[in-house]
Amino acid sequence: MEDNASSGPDPATTSSENKNKRKRGQRGRNHYPEGKYTVNAVSAAGEPVEPPEIAAKFRNAIGAIIRTKMVLDPTIANWALVPAGKKEAMWQLLSGTFVLPRGTTEKVKYYATKMLGEAFRRWKSHLNTGYVQKGRTPYSEFGDITPAQWKEFVRQKTTEEALALSQKN
Repeated sequence: MEDNASSGPDPATTSSENKNKRKRGQRGRNHYPEGKYTVNAVSAAGEPVEPPEIAAKFRNAIGAIIRTKMVLDPTIANWALVPAGKKEAMWQLLSGTFVLPRGTTEKVKYYATKMLGEAFRRWKSHLNTGYVQKGRTPYSEFGDITPAQWKEFVRQKTTEEALALSQKN
């Protein structure tokens, strides 16, 4: 005599009732990787590629630096205007987490700086589309942004010139 009660899914744990499950297409924010990682190989462009999981950890670290570790002033117009000291501090954080092969430091630093600039641009775009255009404030997600910085950023993004540029693209 078999007990067939355990042969089907438990109705109390179906995915439709799970409130914490993400909707399709949603994903969580990347976090800065903990610990130290040894990079065995670097591509010609300077991207860490060996072992295979290193590339993803490196990209995640770059995004996390911009969003959480060293949130920059969003009113800075572009990456070229970010103070050199901030850029160097970001590189020091990365180089403390990823142990690079001998002789690749400058190539990886160039690649990392380029990727940090792209992440900065994406972050500012996210602030504009996710907060400015929706009339929201980012303080709960990005607590390092001051009210004065946010007010100036909103002003920059809502001027006639900025609106004309966004409609052109």
